[in-house]
Amino acid sequence: MVRQEQILFRAAQAVNWVAAGAVTSMMLLVSADVVLRFFRSPIPGAYDLVGFLATLAVSLSLSYTTVTKSHIAVEFLVEKLPRKIRHAIDALNSLVAFILFLIITWQTALYSLYMRSTGEVSMTLKIPVYPFVLGLTVGCGFLCVILAFQFYTSVRRVAKL
Repeated sequence: MVRQEQILFRAAQAVNWVAAGAVTSMMLLVSADVVLRFFRSPIPGAYDLVGFLATLAVSLSLSYTTVTKSHIAVEFLVEKLPRKIRHAIDALNSLVAFILFLIITWQTALYSLYMRSTGEVSMTLKIPVYPFVLGLTVGCGFLCVILAFQFYTSVRRVAKL
């Protein structure tokens, strides 16, 4: 079980580095655009690119945030409960989140296919939009894998106690 957890953690780290690259690219692009605006020469399509990069940054960082449990959690009541009930609550949380993100993954995949078939492009640069929606699908899909693993782990803990 530890081996699978390490594999998922390393994969989440790798995907998170891609998200960090997107954030860094956004920062450099916005900074360059602001400086160039001072010289009356803004970067065309900066708004489009920042939106695309933000989509990738958020969706690809979800899995790492989940693996490291860096998300917001209100535990002041749950931590006072017996261990078996805490693990059952963790299992329920993972299951509900898995179902939610499975639906999001499915719908973004359909939306990506729709955008590809209609030829949707960005307003300024005329870049196809569907690859970025597909990136959102990949990020949410990988999060589903992690949530399913966390659900399985929590159910095993409940069964052991």
